Amino acid sequence: MENLTLDYLPLHKETKLYQHKKMFRINTDTCLLGEFLDFESNKVVLDIGTNNGALLLYSSFLSPKKMIGIDINNDALKIAKMNFELNNITNYELINENINNYKSDEKLDVIISNPPYFVSSEELKNNNEYLRMARHEEYLTLGSLINYVSLNLKDDGLFYLVHRYSRLNDIKKELSKNNLLINKQLIVYDQNKIEPVSVLLKISFKNKNLIFEEKTIHR
Repeated sequence: MENLTLDYLPLHKETKLYQHKKMFRINTDTCLLGEFLDFESNKVVLDIGTNNGALLLYSSFLSPKKMIGIDINNDALKIAKMNFELNNITNYELINENINNYKSDEKLDVIISNPPYFVSSEELKNNNEYLRMARHEEYLTLGSLINYVSLNLKDDGLFYLVHRYSRLNDIKKELSKNNLLINKQLIVYDQNKIEPVSVLLKISFKNKNLIFEEKTIHR
């Protein structure tokens, strides 16, 4: 495949990563969410919008039983497959499908997502089809993402999400509709901005007896 660069996960130089020059490439949000993950070993993990597989590479450090990556961009999944083979990872499955049309055979232990977060009007959408799918809520809205999680996550499962801080109230409303609750949030500030930029969330069903944690960091 043309237009590939060979990079690595920040803080993990031993984990190599192919990336396409014209597709979504890992950014600060990707890396922060990857380091934010914290779940027990031997879990089944689903990454919604897996792209080149970077978040599943981070997940592999936690010894999951199986990793599932789903994306509507089949070209991105081809790169994800290359990345798993490059890093000698075999316990994975890649699915080329819209998440709204996919139902797991069994409920999942862990779901993670760095979803599209722009809701801009049509004229502001990116002309690059690959980036438009990754960044704009054209194929996956916030509401449909959280509803999917509520229907497919185990009762004691965990959902990890990174999103724009400006959408936090919207996220809380959608979580409440679906009986989900934030257990831990990490608010991310840019050194050059006063207002928070991103928020990392660890989410579970409301029946979990967990203590809420909140922290802030500057990137």
